[in-house]
Amino acid sequence: MLEYNVETLVHLYDSLNSEIAKTEQEVEKFNQFAADPTDERAMEEITKLYERLLARNIKLNKMRDNVEKLLDNILNIEVGEISNS
Repeated sequence: MLEYNVETLVHLYDSLNSEIAKTEQEVEKFNQFAADPTDERAMEEITKLYERLLARNIKLNKMRDNVEKLLDNILNIEVGEISNS
């Protein structure tokens, strides 16, 4: 079983938030990008890049959610141990 300390999880959570913000900025840039819709090859490449960017954002959000759950579980355990003392 892997063990994580709270400091490591908080750092990971912050890093994931930064990466999510970056991908959201990239998505916004894509939404402002104009391409010639008649250029099928360019449109295919843009679509592939956009889909990869969206998939990365979804994955980062899932990872952040998992880290948040771990932090919540640790907090609940710590609060339970303190109240049982």
